[in-house]
Amino acid sequence: MEKTRTTLDQWITLQAVVDCGGFAQAAEVLHRTQSAISYTISKLEQTLEIEIFSLEKRRAVLTPKGEMLLALSRELTNKAILLETKAKLLNSKCNIKIKLVIDTLYHTDNLLDKVANFIKRHKDYDIDIIKQNISKSDVFALKDYDILITDQHVETLNPIFFRNG
Repeated sequence: MEKTRTTLDQWITLQAVVDCGGFAQAAEVLHRTQSAISYTISKLEQTLEIEIFSLEKRRAVLTPKGEMLLALSRELTNKAILLETKAKLLNSKCNIKIKLVIDTLYHTDNLLDKVANFIKRHKDYDIDIIKQNISKSDVFALKDYDILITDQHVETLNPIFFRNG
C-alpha cells in the first residue's frame, strides 16, 4: 500500500487561504501564525512539485493547477469528515445526538417539517434545534454544533447548498 506524502492539514490550510482571502486571514481563522501557514503551503508545493499559488501584485493567486487541486481537496476533506462521523457512530450504543443551529433569518417551515419526519422514521436520533441570529462573523465563533443552517456563505466550512422550500 502506498503512503500519502501530504496531510489533511495541508489541504485544509490550502482551503482556508483561498476561502479567507489570504495567508494572514487564514492564520487568524486557523489560530496559527502567518509564517506557519506559508510554511505549510510551501511544503505542500514542494511535496507535489507543483506551484499552487503565484504572486500577482503582492497577492497570492491560485494557478490553474492550484484551482484543480483545491476542488479535489474539498472532496477529500468532505470524505474525511464523513469517515470520522461514521466511525463515531460504530461504537454508539445510545441515541445519536445532533445539534442543529438555524439562523433566525432563515425561513424554516418546510425544513422543520422535514426534520420532524426524519425523527419519526429514525428513533435512534435526538435532534436539538437552536434558532439564533447569526452574522457572517458569528459563523466562525460558533463551535458547538453538528449542522449549521444559514444564508451566510463561508466556503471553508464545506457548505452544502439546497433550496429552501
